[in-house]
Amino acid sequence: MCEAIKGIFERGRAEGRAEGKAEGKAEERAAGEERLVNVLAEFVKDGIVTVSEAAKRAQMTESDFLVRMSGKTNS
Repeated sequence: MCEAIKGIFERGRAEGRAEGKAEGKAEERAAGEERLVNVLAEFVKDGIVTVSEAAKRAQMTESDFLVRMSGKTNS
């Protein structure tokens, strides 16, 4: 019986680790996307790229990029 309980705990730990890794990867992707939008927004403000080009590089529509940009560049 003790071995069965150990197995249950080990499976739970493994599942917890897998969930934690997945959450960490999702957070890293979101942070990377935020950094990309911030940099592209600065390039737009500086006149280096157009909103259209920045949105394309961020893989967003222009309107979505402008919404994100307006929240990111008002420092």
